Amino acid sequence: MKNLIAESVAAGTAVMTAIWVLVGFVVVLAAAIVAVALLKKKVSHPAEEQQVAVTAAEPVEQPVEEPVEDSQPAEEPVEEPQPVEQSIEPQEPQQQPVQPEVERSAPAPAVTIAVKSAEVKPQADRPRSEAAGPQTVVRYNKSFMARLIQSKPQTKQFFAEVANYLAGYGLRSRQSWHCLTFYKGREAQAKLNVRGKSLCVYLALDPFYADAKYHVQDASDVKRFQAVPLFMWVRSNRGVKYAKELVDVLAQQNGLTSSVGNVFSADDYPYQTTPQLVERKLIKVKILQGDGEGEIVSAPIKVVSAVTVEQAEEMMSDVTAATMVERVEGERTAGKKYIVNVDTLSAHFQSGETVNLRTLKERGLVPNKAGTVKVLARGMLDKALTVEAADFSLDAVKMIVLTGGKAVRLG
Repeated sequence: MKNLIAESVAAGTAVMTAIWVLVGFVVVLAAAIVAVALLKKKVSHPAEEQQVAVTAAEPVEQPVEEPVEDSQPAEEPVEEPQPVEQSIEPQEPQQQPVQPEVERSAPAPAVTIAVKSAEVKPQADRPRSEAAGPQTVVRYNKSFMARLIQSKPQTKQFFAEVANYLAGYGLRSRQSWHCLTFYKGREAQAKLNVRGKSLCVYLALDPFYADAKYHVQDASDVKRFQAVPLFMWVRSNRGVKYAKELVDVLAQQNGLTSSVGNVFSADDYPYQTTPQLVERKLIKVKILQGDGEGEIVSAPIKVVSAVTVEQAEEMMSDVTAATMVERVEGERTAGKKYIVNVDTLSAHFQSGETVNLRTLKERGLVPNKAGTVKVLARGMLDKALTVEAADFSLDAVKMIVLTGGKAVRLG
């Protein structure tokens, strides 16, 4: 019996010893795992501190203003100054449209070039557009006839209706640089003008006498319109109706009788481009520079079969190129602006073809999500192309025109 008890005690002691050994092994293993983790963390921590220190030691790049299209490919040339259209008449106030594009729009009168680093380039190594020198701005002085020719077809129709209604009362008309004036004897009775894209009507009536529904204004503070101080915009068929009603009041005050007449027609004023109107002397062009200003004289363009960027720069001035851009109204499609180079057009289009957003998408030169296109100069152009785009560089315009093509700016 004693032997049995002794064996049981020995077996229990062995079991407890084995359990304690196992517990000890687990504790040691856990301690080893924790130690390894702490060691890894301690080893990686100095590297992070060193990296942070190096980063903090680096100078912070100062933000600078970048020119438009800075996100485009490296071959894109620096944006050149664009011509500014101005006329003698004040511009019609317009609502500010919501810009659909993400890119920033270019300043109208001139382009400011920003240097991306603190290092200043030597004058000889800087691009031509960045070189120091007076900025060149083209200013257009458009005549009344030029503004009418380049106005909307609806505006031309409104003009013809109101002008014929005035002529129907036997009033004599005379066209000047600023407007079309209707006379009774030597006294001015009415003036027609175009501001922006809308028709303006001036009548020899008291602007404070007219009914409030006509929404007229007093133009007597301008010397040119003191004899015809009542001013109203005509932008719709209702505006035409109101203008005719006021002409009836004018005729009644002057004892005029109406007769049927059809002297003016909207078809008499087909659209013409700015270069064509400059050639007809309906638009005066002035060059504004840091050293003064002067008028530009139109010169015939020598068309060549092929031209490079360098040759185009020598053959045509920036001012002349600015006058060669045709402008037509067109709705811009929502989407990003993409860059297309002239030599790409030369490689994918035949002479006489029209290049626009649709044809560029069809030939895979811009993605389908493209909303507008800007054409830049590069390489050589040996095709006569009609290129329609939202924007051009002046060197691209030179290459297109010198090879017998047309540069048409939309919008």
